Amino acid sequence: MSGPKVVRVVTKQEVMSICRGRIDALQDAIEQWRKYATRHDALTVEEEKAVEKKLFAVIKMFEREQFLDVQKQSSVEIASLQSDMNRIRDEAIAKAEQDRTMRRRLQYSAETLISIFKSIQRQIPEAILDIASSSLTATETELAAMNATLSRILAEYTMSSTDKKSMTPLQKELSKKLAEGEKLQTLSDWKVHHEDANSLEKDHRLDRLIAELEATEDKSSVKSFLDRITSISLESSPNRRSLLTDSLILDLVAHSNERKTNDKAITSMREIRSELHRFKSKQAKDLEALLTRAIDAKDPSSSKLLHDKGIALIKEETKAMAGESRRTAILKGLSELGYEVRENMATAWAENGRIVVRKPNEKGYGVELGAVEDAERVQVQLVSFKASSHASKASQDRDRETIWCSEFSRLQSLLEKSGTSLHIEKALPVGAKPLKQVQESSTTSDRSRRSKESNLKKMHD
Repeated sequence: MSGPKVVRVVTKQEVMSICRGRIDALQDAIEQWRKYATRHDALTVEEEKAVEKKLFAVIKMFEREQFLDVQKQSSVEIASLQSDMNRIRDEAIAKAEQDRTMRRRLQYSAETLISIFKSIQRQIPEAILDIASSSLTATETELAAMNATLSRILAEYTMSSTDKKSMTPLQKELSKKLAEGEKLQTLSDWKVHHEDANSLEKDHRLDRLIAELEATEDKSSVKSFLDRITSISLESSPNRRSLLTDSLILDLVAHSNERKTNDKAITSMREIRSELHRFKSKQAKDLEALLTRAIDAKDPSSSKLLHDKGIALIKEETKAMAGESRRTAILKGLSELGYEVRENMATAWAENGRIVVRKPNEKGYGVELGAVEDAERVQVQLVSFKASSHASKASQDRDRETIWCSEFSRLQSLLEKSGTSLHIEKALPVGAKPLKQVQESSTTSDRSRRSKESNLKKMHD
């Protein structure tokens, strides 16, 4: 198969570039994981060392030129880090929800006492009213004080009558539970059994949404919603309180959806930035800087524009870089086979779409290389500088094609040693068609280039 052929070219340089991009993405994922774990007090020295060890292992794979392993393992480690961040988030949400439940229990207990005091026409302590209205938004210090205050008032109430016979059933139950240390739980249970189930479900849903917000966002994002909760707690009308709670829940759901959308946009920008980092052009560095500013500011407003620009630039840069490395690799291999390769030939090939190389001591024949754009596929064929219809010329052409067949095999071996592979996608046997006649020149005009592109496409198809 030494006649005209189409080969697919994959160079070591382009594979290395892809691997560098994956390592950059892994390093970025590690930095995100570290920040996230630190924020939630979930970062341990042992875990951090383990992650660094995994990164070091991937880098060693790269140094040993285990490029497929680098790509595979980088993806595995990035997925593992994302899974761990999800675990940390879920645990943080569960912890925040538990805190919300405890606060809600305290509120229920205060509201239960208020209801009981009203029913027996007993004066309601101001402290209980404060607990009912502000326990959901109190600080940790204030919350501890509220628990102590409610326990004291409850103890005073349950022990106010020394005559057990004069105690109400609730007083007797509370007195018994008080001795068992379950006073607040009992009051909460009492409210649960005496309140509208729909109202309680709303409270639970609200608490879950607030817990998620507290676990995933900073305090400034939570404050406005906590202020609204305080306002709802002060509302005396049950119907209005229910309507306000519904409105708050809807706003929290919308806020949560928006946050998730923004998170996806930021993640997308981070991925694009990691890919751009391996390119050295001014356009790539400028776009990388724009992405960094948007990511640091957590501003997704321009994410689509930056994402689209990034994708287009990555394709353009990848195509240019790959094309250059492929043309350079092939010309270097031909040079080692004794073909004359001058300094400007790679540029001429890129500009014209084709080039012809020849051996200095051999007249009459050369090798034509044709490729479009990124040179992923190259048409390679032996060409003749002399036109002749004589039978001896045809025989000579076949002999030279046979020699070129051997040279092409050597070219494949030379390139493989340097990490570049030539995969033959289509080839014609020796003598299947007459050698193409060309002028003894290294380049062609744009018209010839366009003709060459058309011929290459037809042959590949």
